[in-house]
Amino acid sequence: VHGSFDIPQHTLIQGAAANLSLLEWADMPQPPEYLLKGKDNFSLQDLSIFVLNHMWGIVSEEEGAGNIWLRRLHIRMERTLAISTQHEYYQRRPYGGTPAWGISLPSRKGDNMQVTDCDLTTDAHPIQVFGSNLVVARNRVYSTTGQSWIPGGGRNYIYEDNESYGVCVGYGGNNVYFARNRVRNLYTGFRELNTTDSGGGCYLGKITASQGTELTLAEKMNWMWGRTKVLIMEGTGRGQYRELVAHDEQHLTVDRPWEVPPDETSVIAVTPTTGKVLAIENDMADGSVALALYGGAYNCVMAGNQAARSTGFISRGMHYNGPAPSQYVQWLDNRITEGYGIRGQEGNAGDTALSLVSGRVTWMPGKPYRYNGPLLRAQVVRGNRLEANAYINIFGAVADVIIEGNTVRESRFGIAGGTDVDASGIVLRNNRFEAVDKPLGLLGKMLIHPAEHAAIGLEAAANLLGKGAPAAWERVRQDLASLQAESLAAPELLPKVQACVNQAVKALPPGPHPPALARFLLGMDLSWYAPQLDQVLRSGAGGSGGARLTCGLPAWAPAVEVGAQLQPVEGWEIVGPVKTVEVKPGTSVFHQFALTVPPGTWGLQTVQADYTLRGPEWELQASEKARLGSGRVMEWCVVGPFPNESGLPLDTTTHGPAQRLDLGATYDSPAGPLKWKQVSSKDLTLNLKELLGDGKMQVGYGV
Repeated sequence: VHGSFDIPQHTLIQGAAANLSLLEWADMPQPPEYLLKGKDNFSLQDLSIFVLNHMWGIVSEEEGAGNIWLRRLHIRMERTLAISTQHEYYQRRPYGGTPAWGISLPSRKGDNMQVTDCDLTTDAHPIQVFGSNLVVARNRVYSTTGQSWIPGGGRNYIYEDNESYGVCVGYGGNNVYFARNRVRNLYTGFRELNTTDSGGGCYLGKITASQGTELTLAEKMNWMWGRTKVLIMEGTGRGQYRELVAHDEQHLTVDRPWEVPPDETSVIAVTPTTGKVLAIENDMADGSVALALYGGAYNCVMAGNQAARSTGFISRGMHYNGPAPSQYVQWLDNRITEGYGIRGQEGNAGDTALSLVSGRVTWMPGKPYRYNGPLLRAQVVRGNRLEANAYINIFGAVADVIIEGNTVRESRFGIAGGTDVDASGIVLRNNRFEAVDKPLGLLGKMLIHPAEHAAIGLEAAANLLGKGAPAAWERVRQDLASLQAESLAAPELLPKVQACVNQAVKALPPGPHPPALARFLLGMDLSWYAPQLDQVLRSGAGGSGGARLTCGLPAWAPAVEVGAQLQPVEGWEIVGPVKTVEVKPGTSVFHQFALTVPPGTWGLQTVQADYTLRGPEWELQASEKARLGSGRVMEWCVVGPFPNESGLPLDTTTHGPAQRLDLGATYDSPAGPLKWKQVSSKDLTLNLKELLGDGKMQVGYGV
């Protein structure tokens, strides 16, 4: 066949079977805009479709009413088959050229559309389906470019039992059932194997009136299409949300009255969301994020999913051209079988985790009001299993989270938080850590039973010592397990836990030991902070600066006397405290050191630190290399711009500075002679536009 075909309404195109009936388009230098197109109310089934050079495949109209069924179709749409020259390949290759879709049913007002039991191989984006009452099931999709995606959604969307390779599967809307899908091999672009995407916003700010289901905003709002909710972000009624059913620029009608009505203290967000999602028993591997809730996710349950060789699972609340908070999400009985995520543009830079990530500020573009606070709230992480260097990660201003009954095994971290953590209301309960180097990291304001916290530290210490762990620790384990049944309000609970910790430390063999033992067994903070010295080390000019050792204990640890000393370094002058300090349970104290370093001392330095810790009937000697300074590069030499002669994003031309490094050299260029310039990065950044010119696709060098 040749050209395009328009399908009349109420038409069924029926083949004998996909292996018996074939529509084949002859190869065309200039393909038609589409192959088959109908407004609505049509069906194709039991056919094969084969085309080489192409644009769009099977298409419906955006304003159509739906009622479209595509069943048991075998589709091959691949531009680069049967070509013989590289020139022709680059002419036809889809990326960088005209975008296209194999199946496109984009009617957001349409109803009752199905794509089932199809087999699709294409260099285009495979499938997009939008509307209401949608079914995409039992399809096999293969992207020959490895960088395609399948967006879809609306209201009442079922996406189940599909296989896709080289494709990011995305969905949005309300009432989404995403189950038993297999997603594999996405190696280019953002590489999310599965994601929601609900960015944007209409309003963020105060209200002037609230009555029943009616709200009056303090100022006019923007408007955008979407599955829009009204959220109370802060103040009276915080945490509630309602569906938006009617509006004008400044007045809203929601679907039902508020349980706690908002008032003048309330901060309201009006924003698109994805809600009531069930993601069940999906299997994902070889990409970046395996399963992502990328802002604006409400009332979602992610259960029984499995990931391998990816950056894992992520729940994110964020600023996304406006407020995109996420709340009321449950992660239940999911499993990561292989950690070590593949590095890419999206994810955790090679780590693998079940991550809860929150921004802490959002605003509407062009509007003065800013919300500062958690954008990820009300999350439950329960019964998940994280293996082979996978862990649970808390990042940012996360709030109101339950993490319980999870197992982490054979990993560097258990439940961790980065230096950006400002979490609150984090409850930890009955989590297990097997062969985990650091079970608990920086988690902000967390609530955990003190006996459980001490037991986790004991297991981490046993993992560190291996076969050298004292036999007496088995009794300590049993005692701590019994204490976990006691109420947090029990008056003798903390002294009993402290007694168990004392017995564990007392049973240690003679040292010295790594300070990690004190950090595990006592929950002790032994951390160095040296901002003044860092300034000296950044310059390399030498000089004096201070360093501070923080010594802190949780409430369940016994009191400890701490002595600390930095060992001499040739050419350095180190003056430190002579006396020990007592650290009481639940407090922190500091050791101050004054250091003078000679000129030429630059970057990150390590100095041996010796600690003496004394408690009731025990003494623990420990040593480590204290890291002082950041190692950030402040002083640079730069030269440019040179022309990008290859035209590629990373120029393959070898210019003079890459042939031989000579900071005194002069280089010829279209802009005239170029010499190396010395620049200093005062704020840890370099403005390349100022240093090398603001032209696009130019080349510069820095050392």
